[in-house]
Amino acid sequence: MRKKLYMLRHGQTRFNERHRIQGWCDAPLTEQGKRQAKIAKRYFAKNGIAFDRVVCSTSERCSDTLELVTDLPYTRHHALKEMDFGEFEGQPECLMPPVELFPAYFARYGGETLEQVEARVVAKIKEVMEEEHTSVLCVTHGGVMRIFYAWLMGAKMRDEQDCDNCAVFEYDYDTDTKAFSFVQAVNHDFSGLEEEA
Repeated sequence: MRKKLYMLRHGQTRFNERHRIQGWCDAPLTEQGKRQAKIAKRYFAKNGIAFDRVVCSTSERCSDTLELVTDLPYTRHHALKEMDFGEFEGQPECLMPPVELFPAYFARYGGETLEQVEARVVAKIKEVMEEEHTSVLCVTHGGVMRIFYAWLMGAKMRDEQDCDNCAVFEYDYDTDTKAFSFVQAVNHDFSGLEEEA
């Protein structure tokens, strides 16, 4: 049996707008972030995509985005949170090291290793996909989406992997082989956001 997994990044937050590092710390959605979520909602509707299971990170920026996309009940999971950047949390993004240093860098400053994030994210998503449903929406974070993609594709996580606010990464899941396959990444056209105000 084949199931669908749609991973959706949260909308723009105040910290995104101000170029602040945002892992376990949280910031509210901006008005633009709310409009981005509504565009993502229209994408799902336009393509006839419906969900019978909805999950998200425990960060409010994710649940707030989710509630703008669907009115379905959902479950929040700590395992779907962004990477913990330790002492870098809330600091200017210019202090962020190159992505090649991510694997163990933040653990030295009270945060997580890339391996720890990958382990909790992959385990939780596998668990969710084994439940009784056929189409899952998972609202989470850019880092989480890149880490899951890199794990599946056997690639290193890269900064240039496009994962804009409210991007959608679509996967198939085969319950017989327990295998995921990447279908597509969708970064929406937000050029008309001003008209959404």
